This record gives sequence, C-alpha cells and structure tokens, in this order.
Amino acid sequence: MKQTQRFSIILLSIVGLLSLGTDRLLSYAQGVGQDSVLFFTSFESETDTSGWQGVSTSQFRTDAPLNGGAQSLFISGGCVIPHASYAISALENDSYLILRCWGKNLGIGGSVTLGLASQWPEGLHITIEDSVWTEYTSSDTLFCPKGEGLLLALFAGGIVPSAMEVDLIEIHVVRIVVEVENDVPTAGHFELLQNYPNPFNPQTTIEFFLPRSEVVTLKIFNVLGNEVTTLASERMASGLHAQRWEATGYPSGVYFCRLQAGDLIQTKRMLLLR
Repeated sequence: MKQTQRFSIILLSIVGLLSLGTDRLLSYAQGVGQDSVLFFTSFESETDTSGWQGVSTSQFRTDAPLNGGAQSLFISGGCVIPHASYAISALENDSYLILRCWGKNLGIGGSVTLGLASQWPEGLHITIEDSVWTEYTSSDTLFCPKGEGLLLALFAGGIVPSAMEVDLIEIHVVRIVVEVENDVPTAGHFELLQNYPNPFNPQTTIEFFLPRSEVVTLKIFNVLGNEVTTLASERMASGLHAQRWEATGYPSGVYFCRLQAGDLIQTKRMLLLR
C-alpha cells in the first residue's frame, strides 16, 4: 500500500525569496524568525561600513533600488582580487546559505561572491549584468559546516575595469524540512530506492524497480527546486534498474532525486558532501 507523498522546503526569510511556478518539484513557504537572516546591509550610514575592507562612505551614491533606502555602494576598477570584502566569523551550526542582493551594472558588470574562508574563491557567485536596478538571488545553496567562517566579496570587472552599484546584500539561512515518500517495500511494486552511498562525493548510484514497462524520467533537483540534470528519459522494461550520477562540478548540499513512471512519482533526498 502506497504511503502519501509530501515534501517541502521552508526558506526562513523576512521577505519572499522566489516566485515558483506550479511545475516546480519543490514548494516554498515564507517563514518567520530572527535567525533566518545571517547578514544584511543597506549602505545607509557610516555604521554600515563597519567590518568591511575597502569600503568607505565616499563610495555611497544617492541612487538605490525601490525600497532600498536613499543610498547604495559604488564599486569600480579592474582587479582579480576583491575590491571590497567582509569576513563573517565561524558559524555555530551547520548551515545552508543563500545569497541575495540588488545590483546595477555601470560598465561590463561585476559580481557579489560568498564562500567559505578555507575554500575561497569557491562558493556562491552573483553576476551583476543589468544596467537597471535588478534583484538577484544565488541559484544554488552554500553548505557551511559548524565552525567555518565566511568571506563576502565585491568585484567590479576583472582584467578589464568596470563599475557597479550594489545594495541590500543579504545572506539567508535555509532550514530544510523534508518529508519524503517511502513506499512499503512490496515485491513487484514501483519503488525508488535510497541512493548509495549517501552522503556521497562525487558519485552515487540510484536504483529503482518497475513492475511493468514504462516511460521513465529520472531527474535531479537542487534545494531551490531547480532541475540540475536528467539521468534518464526513455521507456524501460520491467525489473530492477540502476543509474549513476556523477556530481563532479556541483556544489555541496542537498539534492532531490525524482523518479516518474507513468503517473507514479517518488522522490528521495540525497546529500553531496565535498
């Protein structure tokens, strides 16, 4: 007898993070709680420069996005090292993080980057591309283990000089609440098995059983509900099948494996740890 499938991701945030279509695998709900926002700045006063390296009030501009206060931060130049940076002390708990900001491209663009202090410059990267104020959200999450520090950095251009304005930089903590379908194991029934190994790095094997021939799709989604790859999309014979996911190049974090065969769907949670 099949148990009811229900799974969700709750993003703890003081504002709505994303507007997702009904075709997305995961659903989001707005949460409440002071711990949801790890870091926030809006560059409104000298106080907002505290802790920053390479930032002063002389870089403030009276140009800001809607609801962004009266000022923003202007960054210009060309360099492969950060023009401005902010170090965040070691976190007390394992955390999954999302980076958000508003940005305005005044040249060939720039970027806002968040990474682990020990693995810099790997991490979340937001590229400021639009010439009008635009809200940006990182497409992935960053896993920060307990006791690890973070580095937030701003770049304008690279080898070629550029300029940008940024405002309302936020780092959010994602709380994952997952309720995943688990079928009662019964011989001859449609079933997606838990991947192995799990956690994994960088390869894992996903097995599933089909009681009859079906058109099968096997997809991987990240914690934001974005599809990252399709492992299978074809008609398969009845029996036990196995697919291997090679996750080289993907960031650490929670992923979801979704198997659909006809009108039957099952999902499993997987954890990639570097």
